[in-house]
Amino acid sequence: MKNLTIIMVFLALLTVIDAATVSGYVVSARSGERITYANVMLREIKRGSQTNLDGIFTISGLAAGEYQLQVVCMGYKLLEIKVVIADELDDQHLSLELEREAIRLAGNGVSGTFARQRLDFEQQTQDIQAGKLELKGDLIADLPQAADADVIKAIQILPGVASLNEQSNGLYVRGGTPDQNQVLLDDTDVYNPSHLGGIYSTFNTDAIASVNLYKAGFPCKYGDRLSSVLDIRNKDGNRKEMTGVFRLSMMSGAATVEAPWSFRGQKGSFMASFRRTLYDVFPLDVPDMGFYDGHVKINWDAGMYDKVFFSTYFGEDNYYTKEGEEMDMVWGNNTYTGQWRHIFSSRLYSNFDLSNSRFHFDLKQVFGSDASVTQENRINDITLKGNFHLQADEAHKLEFGFEGKYLDIAFGAATDLDIDTSHYPVLEVPSYQASGYIQDSWSLNDKWTIQPGLRFTWTQAKSEYNPHKDIEDFYRLSPRFSLRRRMPASCSAFFTYGRYYQYMTTANRNDWPMTLWMPIDKSVKPGEADHYVLGWQMQVSDNLSLQLESYYKDLRNQVAINTEVFYEWEDGYYLSDAYNIGDGYSWGGELLLSSQWYGLEGFVSYSYSHTRIKIEGLNINPETGAAEYYFPTHDRTHSLKLMENYYLSRETGKFILGSEVTVGMVYTYGTGQPAQSPEGVYEDMYGIQFLDGYLDNDRLPAYSRLDASLKFLWQMDDWSIEPYFQVVNVMNRENVWTRDWYAVADENDIDLKYKDTSMFGIMPFVGINIMW
Repeated sequence: MKNLTIIMVFLALLTVIDAATVSGYVVSARSGERITYANVMLREIKRGSQTNLDGIFTISGLAAGEYQLQVVCMGYKLLEIKVVIADELDDQHLSLELEREAIRLAGNGVSGTFARQRLDFEQQTQDIQAGKLELKGDLIADLPQAADADVIKAIQILPGVASLNEQSNGLYVRGGTPDQNQVLLDDTDVYNPSHLGGIYSTFNTDAIASVNLYKAGFPCKYGDRLSSVLDIRNKDGNRKEMTGVFRLSMMSGAATVEAPWSFRGQKGSFMASFRRTLYDVFPLDVPDMGFYDGHVKINWDAGMYDKVFFSTYFGEDNYYTKEGEEMDMVWGNNTYTGQWRHIFSSRLYSNFDLSNSRFHFDLKQVFGSDASVTQENRINDITLKGNFHLQADEAHKLEFGFEGKYLDIAFGAATDLDIDTSHYPVLEVPSYQASGYIQDSWSLNDKWTIQPGLRFTWTQAKSEYNPHKDIEDFYRLSPRFSLRRRMPASCSAFFTYGRYYQYMTTANRNDWPMTLWMPIDKSVKPGEADHYVLGWQMQVSDNLSLQLESYYKDLRNQVAINTEVFYEWEDGYYLSDAYNIGDGYSWGGELLLSSQWYGLEGFVSYSYSHTRIKIEGLNINPETGAAEYYFPTHDRTHSLKLMENYYLSRETGKFILGSEVTVGMVYTYGTGQPAQSPEGVYEDMYGIQFLDGYLDNDRLPAYSRLDASLKFLWQMDDWSIEPYFQVVNVMNRENVWTRDWYAVADENDIDLKYKDTSMFGIMPFVGINIMW
């Protein structure tokens, strides 16, 4: 406690500088919900800031005087107020409320002044966030998607992100695999965020306030993953009035309620959301599977400078079939998060988080009447975080903090078959981790900004795989550096470098729930990656913005399961005995053209990617016996994506039968994924045999899909109703899911043939949303 007091006094002394500061919150006038990444600017001196994920902004180094403060955020009206600073000690702490934009009059289009202003504001912020993309919950709900609106499916539409197929809910970001993404819900790690084997993600869109994806070069406060960070924030709840939404579709039903609360002079808000599948309720000809999930968040405004949050997520899936072998699978996630946000002064505030994340997966397969195999995977993650934000002066914005983690992973497999079961692994592996970081966003002048940072991590790995229970300590430094150059005509260029480490991995590197998480031991070094990002952005016109990014990722200590060994575990094995290890790299470029033009809001993007992996024991050259580089299945050379929503009523002022009308379209094109095909076929005494080729000696046909949606919104006095109609795969394209090879033999020859299994064809969906 004494050391903590000394640190707080030291930090307070740092904030005593000879200039005033304007800081505060930006929230929605309708709900009191914090607004992230709103741009705040003092017009006279053209200096500004941007609200962070907590809705907080800070502008320091101000002389006495009168200023016009402006706030700009997409979807909200421009706010302009007068701020008077009496002297250099007159710090201002404000709570600013933004009003939603009203429906525009016919022919006005999107304000060019607004679009230009928004980019100019972003040019003045100190943070450099290369490779970052943000989605709001209401935008996700407007996208045409298979089944229902989904967070992960929406992310897959973004440039630089790939998926394997329609049933894949994994994020393959710039050549990375799903286990290399850190998925955070209210700052808590979530493992295997997937429902129904990938059709849905874990998260209910109605409960989500914002989604931020960092595709590369993510800041120092994030660590422990090699590829990307997906930072998702639950809604705080409406602080003004009770509101809610009920959704019903052919696949699921969901209900969400938000409201303020007060008790003995204390005030706050809450949000509760619940969703479950419905087709398992009705006698439909579908497999016996389903899921439920729920989000709850309670917020307490403990004072002007203190806010306390508690949030929880719970969800579970089940899948059962008797076709052939009987199979019963159950898996799910639970998270519990407590957060205390405290403002020490106008320049310093902090967040403290205590969280627990749990994941479980259970599988039972029954063969005949009395033979079965069971498998389970358990994760128990307890984490304590502290994050501090300090606006030291006009030029320096510091972020620093710590993280402590206890991680317990259990894996077990057993059988009652009449065989030797001693090699079936039953493992429980605890590990400990401590991290600290510091980062400075330093404005050298009105053109140049640099952002150096450093993260230090200690991890203690215990080798429960080995009877001696060896313990290994890993110490790793992760340097980060970003540079930005502002240029005329609302342009900027930036460069980012970062080193990243990962201390756990999965068994089969995909996004299915049976993916087994395993911590490293002393025999396997942490995964390692270096990110290099070079980018440029500009405002092409009042309504169009362009962003170009190129990247290179150097991957080391990549692992792949050795299936021949993994289920023949013996005493004395280390993890390296069950895994093959190697290296890889990924490079490419992305172009993103965003539009806000005459009722059209969205983007078109093109991505080029080249990903190669070399793993010992895989993809062997038959002549040299050495492993060769290969394209993994998630490699996509070319990718074209188009997402546009047309807000007919908001743009033209026209209504159909009194309703607002929104038309949506999403188109995706991608190079076919690499695949392995036989090089030849022959017949011997055991029958027909295939000669396996390299892992990437073939590619499936290109992927192409167009989805469309039509929504009608009738607004009553206190409630609204929104029926919608969606068509997935409008062109009825038969995209190939799998390709199976077989041989056809006659008296003289044996021919190789293949049969393709297609993904789903054209699929219509209808649903209704009721909001109050």
